[in-house]
Amino acid sequence: MSYLAENRGAFISSSYSVSRNPLRDVARRQYLCGTSTTKGERGKLGQLSRPAVAKIRLSIKRSVRGASESQKSSLPQSSITSLRLGVLTWLSALLVPTALAYLDATTTHGSLNEHLGRYSSHYFMVVYNALFALLHSGLASLRPWLTKFTGERLYRVGFALASLPSAVALIGFFIAHRYDGRQLWLLQGVPYMHELCYVITFVSFLFLYPATFNLLEVAAVKKPSFRIYETGIIRITRHPQLTGQVLWCLAHGAWMGTSFTLVACLTLIAQHLVGAWNGDRRLRDRYGQEWTRYSERTSILPFASIIDGKQELRLNEFGFGYFGVVAFVVGTYVAHPWMLRVVGELQW
Repeated sequence: MSYLAENRGAFISSSYSVSRNPLRDVARRQYLCGTSTTKGERGKLGQLSRPAVAKIRLSIKRSVRGASESQKSSLPQSSITSLRLGVLTWLSALLVPTALAYLDATTTHGSLNEHLGRYSSHYFMVVYNALFALLHSGLASLRPWLTKFTGERLYRVGFALASLPSAVALIGFFIAHRYDGRQLWLLQGVPYMHELCYVITFVSFLFLYPATFNLLEVAAVKKPSFRIYETGIIRITRHPQLTGQVLWCLAHGAWMGTSFTLVACLTLIAQHLVGAWNGDRRLRDRYGQEWTRYSERTSILPFASIIDGKQELRLNEFGFGYFGVVAFVVGTYVAHPWMLRVVGELQW
């Protein structure tokens, strides 16, 4: 329901209080209430010329729009910080291969352009991830407008058909080029490093895939819904996928230690940082003050709202969906050698 429809009574009252012309009051009332004006009032309204009525309606429309904008609360500082960090992280991803190519050109033979070619996969990863983020976040931002024409089910199917293949291609390109560029550090021989990286990866998936609990909605079997909630993992952070992506990148970046992996992780984290801001913005626009109160009770930084006493961790809210996540992580670990071999045979 629009802001105008929810607050017609208030606007009617304010219209009478500021106007001294009864005919203009009737025009305002007709604009705000449609056909609810009386027959006598509609007769009086006829005494006004059409341009006069149109001018009144335009001025009221502008005042309604201004009042609606004034009711829209600003985003919390944490959301703005997330956007700024996302932009800076993306710029850092671009600077890494450029700085390494310049360092190679000054310490070895060859021109800067020749060394830049060594890092071509790095730049491709930055550009591809930016396009993927634009596709993913762009479709999400257009959801209120698109669903007017497609409905929720068709929107979800189209969103999945557009996002999933591009995500699979992104993962495949990462696997195929994970050892490109320069070896920045080598920790694979450190005792228990493999086990530590696996544990961090395991925990990352518990944050990364809370949306898998609504697979029936993704497949359009169940009617999709657009909602905000603060149970389970949302009590820890309202953007669990951001937390999960940071943990995943920490584990894989530490294990592989290549410049390509560093650039890929920076772009993935940047994408989720900007996505956190975009998600907060969309929910703020849709739910208004309700979302503002929700954001005050939750946090982007994991466990911050619990430490501040605004939330409490309730283990009974972590349902059977997590058994599916655990099974997926174990299955992926078992199939990991096969995945690396198959992708490695492809020509990217």
